[in-house]
Amino acid sequence: MKKAVGFALLAFAAFSIAFAVFKENRPAPQADPKPAAVETAKATARAAKPVVIARYCHGHARCSNCLKIEQYSRETIETGFRKELDSGRLKFEVVNVEEPANRHYIRDYGLYTKSLVLVAEAGGKEARHKVLNGVWDHLSDKDAFMAYVRKETKSFLK
Repeated sequence: MKKAVGFALLAFAAFSIAFAVFKENRPAPQADPKPAAVETAKATARAAKPVVIARYCHGHARCSNCLKIEQYSRETIETGFRKELDSGRLKFEVVNVEEPANRHYIRDYGLYTKSLVLVAEAGGKEARHKVLNGVWDHLSDKDAFMAYVRKETKSFLK
């Protein structure tokens, strides 16, 4: 009887571990696809004008410095590039790279810490990117931080 209970507990533990691994590794649910005409129109619009994305990449753990980088980056983009934001030429995104659907950014950009990345898209595909590692160097000086991000973003928009 003890052996049977032991095997049952062992089987239960194995099943629980397998279920947890499966649940962690399954892809995130996808939204319903949009009608083809809408997607075609969006693809045409994207192809017509290149788009730059200022993408702040972070993980689950968010320290005060990480939050400050996000805040300063957002403020710089929103106050210094209003015309580009309104026209759709520039976008600001915040992405948790530890979410399964976003983990590829770590590899794509060679990230090793929280970072602001400028991404140029042409035709809906990434053409180039630049990781702004200097945000960490200017964290103690908001004006220098904003000047650095503004300069890099202006250069990237050209």
